[in-house]
Amino acid sequence: MNPTSWLAEVPEQFPATITPLVSALVSALAAVAVLAWAWREDREPWLGWLIVSWLVWVGRYAIGMLPSGVWPFGDWVSQGLQPVPVFLLRDFAFVMALVHLGAHQVRTVWVVSLLPLLAIAVGAAVGQPTPAWAGPYIYLGHSLLWLAGAMVVGTSVRLHGRVRLLAAAGLAVHAVILGLVPFQSEQQVWNAIGLGFSSVVHLSVALGIGIGVHQRLLDQRELAELRVARALEYVVRGMVPMCAYCRSVRSADGGWTTLEAFVSESTEAPVLEVRCPDCAARV
Repeated sequence: MNPTSWLAEVPEQFPATITPLVSALVSALAAVAVLAWAWREDREPWLGWLIVSWLVWVGRYAIGMLPSGVWPFGDWVSQGLQPVPVFLLRDFAFVMALVHLGAHQVRTVWVVSLLPLLAIAVGAAVGQPTPAWAGPYIYLGHSLLWLAGAMVVGTSVRLHGRVRLLAAAGLAVHAVILGLVPFQSEQQVWNAIGLGFSSVVHLSVALGIGIGVHQRLLDQRELAELRVARALEYVVRGMVPMCAYCRSVRSADGGWTTLEAFVSESTEAPVLEVRCPDCAARV
């Protein structure tokens, strides 16, 4: 197939998928842009890993738009199949984001969940057929991972207030879509529906995280300014004009008084007259 003619042939090969696939690609690119802006504002590792995860999403959609004659794996998405290496790479980046958000146990659970897939790969290497449960297992495991991500993001203190619920809702919707994939008979139609929902998922997650990070930075800046103002107020109020000779203190009304009287008027602490060691020795 001539690579220059693939655009004309894509709608004929899978017309039920091309429109939601394009919208999913555009929304994933928008999500990367929002996350990159958040990364510029707050360079935390979990944001960097989320950008990697969404770049893999972009790559998946781009590969899916190419017919098999142009790219060997171009029809994976159109046929409702998932390239396992891309699947695992996306999961890995997402797991690392959750780990940096504080959910360290997610990494262990995910690695343990990969052991059956490793056994399948070893069996395929020696000529054993792939079991029928392999595909559903991948989808369900991926669904549970992103559901856990929704819980972590929804309860994370790294994001501001209710905005984080927008990101968590997007991750939860994606988890439900993936969890239902193994139970659908019409894979082509369901794949198109899932890609259509993916556009909303990408934008909701990115906007939730971007707005949450920005609002948290504003809160931190406001808190820092408040602390500076309080510090300056303390310094100004802490200045006590005192005569260098008689040690009298100038009060707020401009009059002069003794240090003992000033302390009694300005604080709630009573003045207790004692003798320091030097004065006690002289007396």
